Amino acid sequence: MSAIQRIPDEVWGHIFKGFECTLPPTQWWMDRVLVNRSHRLTLASLCLVCHQFRRCAQPLLYKNLFLEGVEPDNDTGFIRAIRELALHPSLGQNTRILAVDNNLGRSGKGLRVDSGQLASAIHVMDLPPRFRQFLESSHFDAERISPASLCLLFTPNVQSLDITFGETPLLLSWILSGNLDLEKTSFLPKRGEDDESGDADYGFGYDDDKVIVRAYSNFGLPRLKEVHLKHWSIVFSTPITDIEAAFMHPGVEIMRTVGLDWRATHVPKRRWPDFTSSIRVLELTECIMDAKGIEDMFQLCPNLESLRIFLADSNRAAEIQDADYEIIMDAVGTVLRKHGRNLVKLDLETAEFGGYVNRAIGSLQDLDKLRDLKIAQRDLVGYSTFYPFDPAVPHLISVLPRSLETLYLHYDRLYMGLAADEYKRKGTNNEIFELITSGEFPNLREMVGDPRYERNPFGKDHLLAAGV
Repeated sequence: MSAIQRIPDEVWGHIFKGFECTLPPTQWWMDRVLVNRSHRLTLASLCLVCHQFRRCAQPLLYKNLFLEGVEPDNDTGFIRAIRELALHPSLGQNTRILAVDNNLGRSGKGLRVDSGQLASAIHVMDLPPRFRQFLESSHFDAERISPASLCLLFTPNVQSLDITFGETPLLLSWILSGNLDLEKTSFLPKRGEDDESGDADYGFGYDDDKVIVRAYSNFGLPRLKEVHLKHWSIVFSTPITDIEAAFMHPGVEIMRTVGLDWRATHVPKRRWPDFTSSIRVLELTECIMDAKGIEDMFQLCPNLESLRIFLADSNRAAEIQDADYEIIMDAVGTVLRKHGRNLVKLDLETAEFGGYVNRAIGSLQDLDKLRDLKIAQRDLVGYSTFYPFDPAVPHLISVLPRSLETLYLHYDRLYMGLAADEYKRKGTNNEIFELITSGEFPNLREMVGDPRYERNPFGKDHLLAAGV
């Protein structure tokens, strides 16, 4: 027995854990840059050293499965992973984090996933009958089943999911919903009046009125808690109707998106307007929204405790007409005061917004559970053209909730320069001093300004006092 073989598997497993890939805790939308995917290649190399190393490293290799940006030819990496999961389904049972690009697997330098292998692996899976019929109608062709859907079939116990996509295929929406008791044709194209049978193209029977109530071990993603959905393009956006099903999963508590379009024009098109989600944390990065969309968001997610809205710039919303590219802040304020009383964290950023921001949100004092607030002063109280004080513009002290613990002032894109800029800084500085010395905010412990300000708008003394 060699010296290596005398070391227990538990010791090697503990050492190899240092090469696990994990999702970044902050700036999650930058995971392609922040995640060191070379660790996955290291684990793959360790699997080739000896049987003991393979036994210790392979479970870690598939525990956190990143199938994008792994190697120069991402398609090849994806196909190899699917091949391994099809041959050894037990590996996917241990997957807890999955990051996949839904555009993978189209080339792979001639490599293909054998349909027979897929059929054999899927045949032993515990799946709903109609879902299995859909797979059979696709002839288990990896090119007809979306890459993300295929990965989720083999990783039913995933807890955190990160998907980069363009369009959301029918099969992926069905899997992400985690629901079996939906309307029977919810994820099927509506059959036209001239269609003799809806079964020919999709492999489903429309005459099955039974409601499925039992759980299936390979369907429903019962452990799923966190979902990231990112549009691959910096120009286009995803309507809420395309990913609405993902909000329906009963176990998902954290939802993060990039490039979501949730405007009033999409609200009437939602399929399940009466459904309420269990999501508590919602982050909408580079999104396109208006007051009606935000109200619809609260109706869909009434249990929200943390909300981040980062409005998209004009590049992503290029297809929207200028007349529609507007957000009325006082209408947003009305929605927040009506539906946002359970919010603990609120982050609203409009600095990169390419449209028009009109008016101001106004008072948030009704949000008596709010502890952490990130917002631009202009979006909250409005913009003054009279310096240093304007009676028409309320002070921060009159609009902030007394429960506040941290305040972060985002960059004001209309922050002025020269003499007017100095007056504005002086006015903001006085308001911060008023907040600190008023004694009306007993829990306030930190106030910070966006570093993109050329100079600290609060003044050095007040910033230090605010951070004590």
